[in-house]
Amino acid sequence: MKTATQVLHEQLIEQAGRQIAEDIDFGVLCSLLVEIGWVKVEFEALRPNKRAIDITNWLHDECKCEWKHHGRIFVFESKEEAALFKLTWS
Repeated sequence: MKTATQVLHEQLIEQAGRQIAEDIDFGVLCSLLVEIGWVKVEFEALRPNKRAIDITNWLHDECKCEWKHHGRIFVFESKEEAALFKLTWS
């Protein structure tokens, strides 16, 4: 029988593994999209939650083309929308 500490340890390892897999998957996707002409925009630091919500709302309201993001990395199908995003949020 596992102790609570062992169970918690296993859960933390599984969570970390999932996060690493998501990071790698998005990194591969991002690279492929940039190769076909998408534009990558990366913030230097993580954003406060309120600002993240404002950015998400802005993306949904302002972008007509496709975009994707993971953490502080954003990729835009439209060069113009990427430029407007940088001007608005950098």
